[in-house]
Amino acid sequence: MCALNTIKKDNEFKRYYDRKIKEGKHHSSILNVLRNKLISRAFAAVLKDRPYEKDLNFAA
Repeated sequence: MCALNTIKKDNEFKRYYDRKIKEGKHHSSILNVLRNKLISRAFAAVLKDRPYEKDLNFAA
């Protein structure tokens, strides 16, 4: 469900989805990748005990 909702908005996940569809990937396989990306980000936020920051700046 979350993966389906993320591709409805214009964000990095929608751009990724559209790009993979143009490459000929199957809808279900793209959703699986998006689910894994979402789970990884949520898990990292929980481990670090802080909210997810979309535009996190990294020190060079």
